[in-house]
Parts: sequence; C-alpha cells; structure tokens
Amino acid sequence: MIIGICSLGTAFLGILFSGFCCISFMLSITGLVLGSVSLVKYKRTGAVEGKGMAIAGVIMNSIDLGLAFLGMLILLLALGVLVGTGFTW
Repeated sequence: MIIGICSLGTAFLGILFSGFCCISFMLSITGLVLGSVSLVKYKRTGAVEGKGMAIAGVIMNSIDLGLAFLGMLILLLALGVLVGTGFTW
C-alpha cells in the first residue's frame, strides 16, 4: 500500500510533468505484483490480518497504472505534435 501511495503521487506529477510518468509506471507495476503476491499468501494461509492493506494496495496500484498510462500518452502526443509542426531546439 505504501508503494501505491508513492506511485499515486508521482502519477499526478506525471500528468503535470510528463517525465515522472515512467517512474510512476515502474512503481505501480512493482506494487501491483507485491500486492498480488500478498493476497495469494493470505488466501493460502487463511490469515485475516493485513488482507485489507493488500487489497487497498492492489486497487491503488491499478488506478495508478491507468494514470501512468495516461501520462505516457500525453507525453507521446506532445512529442508527436512538436515533431509534426517542425519544432527545432
């Protein structure tokens, strides 16, 4: 869940400043994998303590993955517009 919170923060920065979307994308995939692994562990052992945190982490990282994808799409569209108009540095 902590990775989900961090990646969600960088996702909002990724939409504003598109350079952060790659960091957010990597963090969200890592958090999604770790949350899924912990859910499988809770299912196998039957433990209840911490299961809500794992579910919250999976949900937050799924939302963040969508936001990171949106940030990457905005970055690619902005670069496409710059290249299409003949922008030179």
